Amino acid sequence: PATRSTTAMAGAAVNHILGLVLVLIDFALYLVTLGPLITLYRYLTAQTVFAKPVADADINKGGPPSKVWRSIDAIEDGKLEDGIAWFGGCHTAYEAFALAYSKFATNRAQGTRTLLEAKVESGYRFPTKMFGPTTWRTYAELGELAHAFGAGLRHLGIEPQPADAVSADHKGALV
Repeated sequence: PATRSTTAMAGAAVNHILGLVLVLIDFALYLVTLGPLITLYRYLTAQTVFAKPVADADINKGGPPSKVWRSIDAIEDGKLEDGIAWFGGCHTAYEAFALAYSKFATNRAQGTRTLLEAKVESGYRFPTKMFGPTTWRTYAELGELAHAFGAGLRHLGIEPQPADAVSADHKGALV
């Protein structure tokens, strides 16, 4: 028994020494390949600002206006549209959805599957779930549900965003 523990201790010492040698080799390669300089360069040249305000929107019912923020990269790359119609002449997301609901009325839009069974098997942390076939909603059905949801919000007193809250320099922008 004493021989085994000595052998085990010797094996552990060899593993520790081997690990230390590998760490030293890794660090030496980091230094040789200019790792510290590359790390410093990336730190000093990293982007620190990702968005900036481009306009004010008066949507706070008498309170101070809210800033409209846009991605700096998207602004610089010219990816933000300025009042230009997109997707079939639409200027708002509502118009785009309404067009999609009518143009693709019979196409599949949203699929759901009914949970038939969730059984817990020994040795597994989470239950196995068995689902039924996919039931599809068409774009027309999804449009009806969206309109019903919007009507419910209006019934609760929630009003759409005022048209004057959207300034010309970001109208129609996709972010």
